[in-house]
Amino acid sequence: MSSLASHARVTLISQWTRLLIQIVGFVALSRLLTPADFGIVAMVSSIVIIAGVVADFGLSLAGIQAASLSQGEKSSLFFLNAGAGLIAAAVVAASGPALAAFYGEPSVVLVAVVLALPLVIMSLSVQFRVEMTRASRYSALAMQDVVSAGGGLIAAVLAALAGWGYWALAAQSLAQALVLLALATAQARWWPGRPAPLREMRSFLVFGGNSLALQVANLASTTVDVMFVGRAQGPTTLGLYSRASQLVSMLILQIVSPLTRVILPRLSRAHDDAEFNRVLHRTQRIVSYPLLAAVSLLAAAAPAGVVVAFGSSWTDMGSIAQILCVGAAFQAIGFIYYWALLARARTGVLLVAELPGRVVMIAGAILAAPIGADAVAAAMSLGQFVILVGSTVLVRRAGVDTIGTVRVALRPLVLAVLCFAAAASVALYTEVSPFIELLAVVAVWLGIAGLSLVVPSVRRDVRSVLASVRG
Repeated sequence: MSSLASHARVTLISQWTRLLIQIVGFVALSRLLTPADFGIVAMVSSIVIIAGVVADFGLSLAGIQAASLSQGEKSSLFFLNAGAGLIAAAVVAASGPALAAFYGEPSVVLVAVVLALPLVIMSLSVQFRVEMTRASRYSALAMQDVVSAGGGLIAAVLAALAGWGYWALAAQSLAQALVLLALATAQARWWPGRPAPLREMRSFLVFGGNSLALQVANLASTTVDVMFVGRAQGPTTLGLYSRASQLVSMLILQIVSPLTRVILPRLSRAHDDAEFNRVLHRTQRIVSYPLLAAVSLLAAAAPAGVVVAFGSSWTDMGSIAQILCVGAAFQAIGFIYYWALLARARTGVLLVAELPGRVVMIAGAILAAPIGADAVAAAMSLGQFVILVGSTVLVRRAGVDTIGTVRVALRPLVLAVLCFAAAASVALYTEVSPFIELLAVVAVWLGIAGLSLVVPSVRRDVRSVLASVRG
């Protein structure tokens, strides 16, 4: 368990560093560019995100999850990823005219061509990073994440200062992909050779195909909102919505997604259900406290924070972010079930568990888009709740102690709600400048969080989390 904690600590530190870089970039680029600039890129990004998952084809998780890999199998996975990346990039580039017609925005045609290029580059780096993951080289992977994020940010800021407008965001994606590929190939200590026969890759393709179907369903439900907000409300409102969505998802994805490469191998090695559930409960505690705390603080501070950080033109982003934080809380609690089902190779069960919630998101986004961005955000949060319920019910098929995992998450959830309620009341009952309001909200939130430590059970949980992170 100490190796799990050590690897998790390295990953979390790197992701917090990357998150800090992204926050700095978030603020800087929001000051340098307009909501409409972000909206135009978001019109294409919704397709690019799905294409990126297709380019991966679930083969990264298939490679990580496999008990062993021969040189031929590794090479086959590399060439399969490369081929999928080329196909995905070609589809994105060719989709430009259709996207322009859908949104009524001609400029997205060329944007689609440029944003297709990073897909090819990223697909080439996948199996190099899988090789490093299987070798438990988490420090090197963490360095790659941080350096590539920093390189992309520098390119974007320089381009924005040069007056490139929305092209600065395209430059960020391209630079980040190039830096990551260069580092991955230089550090992997592996190079593809002669691939194994395709018939020997059937198990990988089945696992990857199920994982791909799940991820496409996930992303279809979380990008349809962007598409229909852009179609119904235009690039400026879409810019506000997409930035709010990105801000909230950063807290989740920058912490939880990278932990997958640490926790999934550990869960896969569990000898029996008892050990499997011990790892799950410990992981749930490590993840729930910081994630729910971060989501709670963001929800409370968002209305004043976006004005202070980004400027008055972003005011309407605050309420959107608050509503999306509700869904993020449900997502944070339920991620443990995602790991459990992947570790047990039960991707079919995972797909069934999440499908109803994804349908709610897609239908809700389409119906709510003409009403406004806040209504779409509410539909997305409702979908996350449905996913949590479905996963809690069905994950028992993988031998998961759902009562135990829910009990572990309950205290941090209650604490997060109390901190939010107390801090948000400051904005409701005071009329001060956004900066003073932000300071007051943060102070009250921290005060309530500090007072919670007088509760023995909370104090024990926090000590356990800190001990786990320290290893």
